[in-house]
Amino acid sequence: MTFVFFHEFAHVFRGHLGYLGSVKLDGDEVLEMAASALSPAQVRARYLAECDADTWGGYLSAPAVWQTIDTLIERQDIRQHPALAEEAIALAGFASAVLFRIMESTGRPTALYPPHVVRSAIVATQMMIGLEELERKSRILGAAPSFQAIFIAGMAPGNELAKHLRLAEAAIDAQAAVETWLKVDAPAVNALTEILKPFLP
Repeated sequence: MTFVFFHEFAHVFRGHLGYLGSVKLDGDEVLEMAASALSPAQVRARYLAECDADTWGGYLSAPAVWQTIDTLIERQDIRQHPALAEEAIALAGFASAVLFRIMESTGRPTALYPPHVVRSAIVATQMMIGLEELERKSRILGAAPSFQAIFIAGMAPGNELAKHLRLAEAAIDAQAAVETWLKVDAPAVNALTEILKPFLP
Protein backbone atom coordinates (compact mmCIF):
# COMPACT_ATOMS: atom_id res chain seq x y z
CA MET A 1 0.00 0.00 0.00
CA THR A 2 2.96 2.27 0.62
CA PHE A 3 4.07 1.69 -2.96
CA VAL A 4 0.58 2.45 -4.30
CA PHE A 5 0.57 5.76 -2.42
CA PHE A 6 4.01 6.78 -3.69
CA HIS A 7 3.16 5.65 -7.24
CA GLU A 8 0.19 8.04 -7.27
CA PHE A 9 2.19 10.72 -5.47
CA ALA A 10 4.83 10.45 -8.21
CA HIS A 11 2.24 11.21 -10.89
CA VAL A 12 1.72 14.57 -9.18
CA PHE A 13 5.23 15.61 -8.18
CA ARG A 14 6.74 14.36 -11.45
CA GLY A 15 4.42 16.56 -13.51
CA HIS A 16 2.63 13.70 -15.27
CA LEU A 17 -0.75 15.42 -15.12
CA GLY A 18 0.56 18.41 -17.04
CA TYR A 19 2.54 16.19 -19.40
CA LEU A 20 -0.42 13.96 -20.22
CA GLY A 21 -2.60 17.02 -20.61
CA SER A 22 -0.12 18.39 -23.15
CA VAL A 23 -0.73 15.36 -25.37
CA LYS A 24 -4.49 15.75 -24.82
CA LEU A 25 -4.83 12.69 -22.62
CA ASP A 26 -6.69 13.40 -19.40
CA GLY A 27 -7.51 11.13 -16.50
CA ASP A 28 -11.14 10.52 -17.46
CA GLU A 29 -10.14 9.43 -20.96
CA VAL A 30 -7.61 6.98 -19.58
CA LEU A 31 -10.22 5.37 -17.36
CA GLU A 32 -13.04 5.31 -19.89
CA MET A 33 -11.29 4.50 -23.16
CA ALA A 34 -9.49 1.35 -24.22
CA ALA A 35 -5.91 1.81 -25.37
CA SER A 36 -6.97 0.92 -28.91
CA ALA A 37 -9.00 4.13 -29.06
CA LEU A 38 -5.95 6.30 -28.36
CA SER A 39 -3.23 7.43 -30.69
CA PRO A 40 0.18 5.67 -30.50
CA ALA A 41 1.65 8.87 -29.02
CA GLN A 42 -0.98 8.96 -26.29
CA VAL A 43 -0.50 5.30 -25.46
CA ARG A 44 3.27 5.78 -25.31
CA ALA A 45 2.94 8.89 -23.13
CA ARG A 46 0.75 7.08 -20.65
CA TYR A 47 2.97 3.98 -20.64
CA LEU A 48 6.10 6.03 -19.91
CA ALA A 49 4.30 8.00 -17.20
CA GLU A 50 3.28 4.74 -15.52
CA CYS A 51 6.84 3.41 -15.75
CA ASP A 52 8.13 6.64 -14.27
CA ALA A 53 5.61 6.48 -11.41
CA ASP A 54 6.62 2.87 -10.73
CA THR A 55 10.28 3.93 -10.71
CA TRP A 56 9.74 6.66 -8.14
CA GLY A 57 7.16 4.66 -6.20
CA GLY A 58 9.64 1.84 -5.72
CA TYR A 59 12.46 4.19 -4.72
CA LEU A 60 10.35 6.18 -2.27
CA SER A 61 9.03 2.99 -0.65
CA ALA A 62 12.53 1.98 0.50
CA PRO A 63 12.40 3.99 3.76
CA ALA A 64 9.20 2.16 4.75
CA VAL A 65 10.95 -1.20 4.33
CA TRP A 66 13.95 0.17 6.21
CA GLN A 67 11.68 1.29 9.05
CA THR A 68 10.36 -2.28 9.25
CA ILE A 69 13.94 -3.53 9.46
CA ASP A 70 14.67 -1.04 12.24
CA THR A 71 11.63 -2.26 14.16
CA LEU A 72 12.56 -5.92 13.71
CA ILE A 73 16.16 -5.56 14.85
CA GLU A 74 15.39 -3.36 17.86
CA ARG A 75 16.54 -5.09 21.03
CA GLN A 76 17.65 -8.13 19.03
CA ASP A 77 21.07 -9.75 19.12
CA ILE A 78 23.23 -8.00 16.54
CA ARG A 79 24.03 -11.38 15.00
CA GLN A 80 20.35 -11.70 14.09
CA HIS A 81 20.17 -8.34 12.30
CA PRO A 82 21.08 -9.57 8.77
CA ALA A 83 18.59 -12.47 8.91
CA LEU A 84 15.80 -10.21 10.19
CA ALA A 85 16.57 -7.65 7.49
CA GLU A 86 16.40 -10.37 4.86
CA GLU A 87 12.96 -11.40 6.16
CA ALA A 88 11.66 -7.83 5.83
CA ILE A 89 13.06 -7.44 2.31
CA ALA A 90 11.73 -10.84 1.22
CA LEU A 91 8.32 -9.87 2.59
CA ALA A 92 8.44 -6.70 0.47
CA GLY A 93 9.15 -8.88 -2.58
CA PHE A 94 6.27 -11.19 -1.67
CA ALA A 95 3.89 -8.23 -1.31
CA SER A 96 5.04 -6.73 -4.62
CA ALA A 97 4.46 -9.97 -6.52
CA VAL A 98 0.98 -10.45 -5.05
CA LEU A 99 0.03 -6.79 -5.59
CA PHE A 100 0.83 -6.78 -9.30
CA ARG A 101 -0.76 -10.17 -9.90
CA ILE A 102 -3.96 -8.96 -8.21
CA MET A 103 -3.89 -5.74 -10.24
CA GLU A 104 -3.34 -7.72 -13.42
CA SER A 105 -6.16 -10.14 -12.66
CA THR A 106 -8.72 -7.43 -11.92
CA GLY A 107 -7.87 -4.92 -14.65
CA ARG A 108 -8.45 -4.88 -18.38
CA PRO A 109 -5.52 -5.89 -20.60
CA THR A 110 -4.03 -2.63 -21.85
CA ALA A 111 -0.93 -1.24 -23.50
CA LEU A 112 -1.06 1.70 -21.10
CA TYR A 113 0.81 -0.22 -18.39
CA PRO A 114 3.84 -2.52 -18.47
CA PRO A 115 3.15 -6.22 -17.77
CA HIS A 116 3.31 -7.19 -14.10
CA VAL A 117 6.69 -8.91 -14.46
CA VAL A 118 8.23 -5.65 -15.72
CA ARG A 119 6.53 -3.54 -13.06
CA SER A 120 7.83 -5.92 -10.38
CA ALA A 121 11.34 -5.61 -11.81
CA ILE A 122 11.15 -1.81 -11.84
CA VAL A 123 9.99 -1.68 -8.24
CA ALA A 124 12.57 -4.24 -7.11
CA THR A 125 15.43 -2.36 -8.76
CA GLN A 126 14.45 1.05 -7.45
CA MET A 127 13.59 -0.11 -3.95
CA MET A 128 16.94 -1.87 -3.72
CA ILE A 129 18.74 1.30 -4.80
CA GLY A 130 16.97 3.11 -1.96
CA LEU A 131 17.76 0.37 0.56
CA GLU A 132 21.42 0.29 -0.42
CA GLU A 133 21.63 4.07 0.05
CA LEU A 134 20.09 3.75 3.51
CA GLU A 135 22.46 0.92 4.38
CA ARG A 136 25.48 3.02 3.39
CA LYS A 137 24.28 5.88 5.60
CA SER A 138 23.50 3.90 8.74
CA ARG A 139 25.56 0.71 8.42
CA ILE A 140 23.27 -1.07 10.87
CA LEU A 141 23.77 -4.29 8.92
CA GLY A 142 27.44 -3.85 8.12
CA ALA A 143 28.23 -4.85 4.55
CA ALA A 144 24.98 -4.73 2.56
CA PRO A 145 23.64 -8.13 1.53
CA SER A 146 22.35 -8.75 -1.99
CA PHE A 147 19.09 -6.89 -1.45
CA GLN A 148 17.75 -7.48 -4.95
CA ALA A 149 18.35 -11.24 -4.84
CA ILE A 150 16.52 -11.42 -1.49
CA PHE A 151 13.62 -9.34 -2.85
CA ILE A 152 13.32 -11.56 -5.93
CA ALA A 153 13.47 -14.69 -3.77
CA GLY A 154 10.58 -13.25 -1.77
CA MET A 155 8.57 -12.80 -4.95
CA ALA A 156 8.59 -16.55 -5.67
CA PRO A 157 6.11 -17.54 -2.92
CA GLY A 158 4.00 -14.51 -3.89
CA ASN A 159 3.69 -15.84 -7.43
CA GLU A 160 2.95 -19.31 -6.06
CA LEU A 161 0.16 -17.88 -3.92
CA ALA A 162 -1.22 -16.08 -6.97
CA LYS A 163 -1.30 -19.37 -8.86
CA HIS A 164 -3.00 -21.09 -5.92
CA LEU A 165 -5.63 -18.33 -5.88
CA ARG A 166 -5.98 -18.76 -9.65
CA LEU A 167 -5.29 -15.12 -10.34
CA ALA A 168 -5.18 -14.43 -14.06
CA GLU A 169 -1.78 -13.97 -15.63
CA ALA A 170 -1.22 -12.42 -19.04
CA ALA A 171 0.28 -14.78 -21.59
CA ILE A 172 3.52 -12.92 -22.26
CA ASP A 173 7.13 -13.79 -22.93
CA ALA A 174 8.58 -12.50 -19.66
CA GLN A 175 12.17 -12.62 -20.89
CA ALA A 176 11.29 -10.64 -24.02
CA ALA A 177 9.29 -8.14 -21.98
CA VAL A 178 12.21 -7.48 -19.63
CA GLU A 179 14.67 -7.24 -22.53
CA THR A 180 12.41 -4.71 -24.25
CA TRP A 181 12.18 -2.73 -21.03
CA LEU A 182 15.95 -2.60 -20.64
CA LYS A 183 16.66 -1.78 -24.29
CA VAL A 184 13.78 0.55 -25.20
CA ASP A 185 11.70 1.66 -22.25
CA ALA A 186 14.27 2.30 -19.51
CA PRO A 187 16.21 4.85 -21.62
CA ALA A 188 12.92 6.50 -22.58
CA VAL A 189 11.88 6.78 -18.94
CA ASN A 190 15.23 8.35 -18.09
CA ALA A 191 14.80 10.81 -20.97
CA LEU A 192 11.33 11.65 -19.70
CA THR A 193 12.91 13.83 -17.00
CA GLU A 194 13.95 16.36 -19.65
CA ILE A 195 10.51 16.29 -21.27
CA LEU A 196 8.81 16.81 -17.92
CA LYS A 197 10.79 19.89 -16.85
CA PRO A 198 8.23 22.43 -18.15
CA PHE A 199 5.45 20.63 -16.30
CA LEU A 200 7.11 20.12 -12.93
CA PRO A 201 5.65 22.21 -10.08
